[in-house]
Amino acid sequence: MVYRGRLGRGCAECRARKTRCDQARPACGQCKRADRKCTGYQDVASLRVVDQTRDVHIRASKASSGGLSASSRVSHSSPSDGVDFGKPYSQAKRSAGAIVQFSQSSTLASPAYHATIVAANLFFERYVSVWLAHSKNELDFVAPLYIQAKADSMLSNVVTALGLASLSTQQGDRTLAVIAGEKYSKSLCQVQKSLQDPRLAQTDETVATVILLGLYELVDSGGNSKDGQRLLLHLTGAVQLMQLRGKEAILGVEHHMMYQRVASQIELCCLHERQRIPTALLKLEKPLRSRFHAEEVMTADLMYIAARLCEVLTSTRVVDPAAILMNIDCLVAIEGDLNIWFNRRSPRFHAERLPLRNPGEKFLEHKDVYQNDIGASVMNRYRCIRIAANEEIVRLLEMEFELTSTRDNAQRLNHALACILAVSEDIAYSLPYFFGDDSGLRYPTVHASEGRPLMYSGLSCLMPIYLASNPERVSNDMFRWTMRHLEIIAYDIGIPQARSLLAERLAFKPEWPICNNSSKLTAHPVQNI
Repeated sequence: MVYRGRLGRGCAECRARKTRCDQARPACGQCKRADRKCTGYQDVASLRVVDQTRDVHIRASKASSGGLSASSRVSHSSPSDGVDFGKPYSQAKRSAGAIVQFSQSSTLASPAYHATIVAANLFFERYVSVWLAHSKNELDFVAPLYIQAKADSMLSNVVTALGLASLSTQQGDRTLAVIAGEKYSKSLCQVQKSLQDPRLAQTDETVATVILLGLYELVDSGGNSKDGQRLLLHLTGAVQLMQLRGKEAILGVEHHMMYQRVASQIELCCLHERQRIPTALLKLEKPLRSRFHAEEVMTADLMYIAARLCEVLTSTRVVDPAAILMNIDCLVAIEGDLNIWFNRRSPRFHAERLPLRNPGEKFLEHKDVYQNDIGASVMNRYRCIRIAANEEIVRLLEMEFELTSTRDNAQRLNHALACILAVSEDIAYSLPYFFGDDSGLRYPTVHASEGRPLMYSGLSCLMPIYLASNPERVSNDMFRWTMRHLEIIAYDIGIPQARSLLAERLAFKPEWPICNNSSKLTAHPVQNI
């Protein structure tokens, strides 16, 4: 059964206007204020099973009429290719690839076509989890746009590519990876074509596709040093497309989510690469700020603090001894602003600390439970920024001690180290929310995430876990706990970047090899293709 969209609980009037429905009875508050008739609420349970045989046949016929040849050579984008909005997309370079056979006479019987259907479902299960009532994450914008997209559109192709990439990792089937690469390349070419038309370049589908193309670079790459640069190139391109739309860049809920996704990924990418946050993103935020709700204003404030930190990190790549104290003062001011931000954070970003199941077997006895995935992700972004700021304070202070042979700022150093440890522990407390209570065990016995989208969880926690697992800052028990989760992301979920980060951290503890044991994170096994 292919995806039919989010099963909304709001009234028909609010869903048609894409406004948030408070679901009050007998009539919602929005309809009362607008003085319109509220027709009530749909039965969500009755919509979970829908006969889609006719729709599948229609999509199949469209796909077959698109000119699939009996055998077509797979094309891939070169690692150096990306979204360059100074000029249209450069043509995707052809590489020697496997030949994938397609049947023109019987599209439904084609394993490749069947794989694309399974892949689309897998994408929504692992990234968006639209079936869950509590689901709310930055990738939810894909759902309403995918419903409207054509069978062979740029958005449909990149969604299929992401699903096939996950399916390839899950089943260890390189053939699926080849098909995923073909779908990615086709979507990239379609975006190139749409950029030639200013009207098409500004559509929701184009912006969403560019964001997902960047996501594909993360989940289907070799984990090399250029991955972050390619991702940043795609994300910056998405920002520039949003700029073309002006104040209309954010009108509906899906636009807010697209903006938040781009902003959060650029923030973490620049932090990791020690690069400045693009001015295009900062300029885009200012005219849109009036459309933000309270939590989005807070995340925008956090982004500006991160931008200041990235300025310092960029300038201290090569340390000027004469500027060490000045940079330390800047970092201390940033640390103070982060503390103020934390104390003023929205109640929706608060977490409830609850006991873990079987706490005696784990590093922690409690876990933090958040209201939704966005709140949990924002708080971990804040923790990443705070750890990075304090790590830089420690680095510069140690250089200052070596240069002056004095320890005048020893108290400041101790404060930074204590802050790193405390914030790292908060990240550890957040991991059961994303991966489940049993995920830190060597041999988990139950499904870990209780239906939470695993790929989204892995991407959201990758950088926080890495920063919170410095073996020089945390205890051995906490190091084991974080490394186990990093291993889950690397091998069970299948994000290549996690493997290099895992190897980097374990290099400090060569006596602690971690075996790759299946964590049983997949709720419902996907049938073999």
